[in-house]
Amino acid sequence: MKSDSLEWCKKQIRGLKVVKPNENIAQAYIKKAESALNMLNSAFDKNEVDWIVTTSYYAKYFALYSVFAKCGIKCEIHDCTINAMKMLFVDQNLMSVELYKDIDQSKDLRMELQYYAYKEFDRDNVMKLAHSAPDFVLKMQECLQSFGASEIEVIRKKLEAL
Repeated sequence: MKSDSLEWCKKQIRGLKVVKPNENIAQAYIKKAESALNMLNSAFDKNEVDWIVTTSYYAKYFALYSVFAKCGIKCEIHDCTINAMKMLFVDQNLMSVELYKDIDQSKDLRMELQYYAYKEFDRDNVMKLAHSAPDFVLKMQECLQSFGASEIEVIRKKLEAL
């Protein structure tokens, strides 16, 4: 099976797991997201495209992961985390499809620049995705504040049922 299947993701050692929700871990990941945003500003100042892409992606990923921690979901496989975002949050109308597309495209761009350094890249797309990072982090912070016990229970039950 592929990593876009949550069933496959649940079977992996470092894949999707239901764990105890943890507000402290959620806050630690939001701090990591904010730190990545700070580094993104530095990368912008120095016009370091690789680091612009990397730090903007990780700001988004850490912010998303903070929501996972609050809900009691652990996953160390990025593709699985992002696909779980779609199935558990977007498909339940708890997050917008635009947020999912944004982080998925950011992940793909990061991998492309990291593993295919010889390829040309679309600078406009790089900048569009990088400039969306602060808003993405803000949206995840809003989710942290708005998700209550009932939303978290629905998300956990959906994951457990897969």
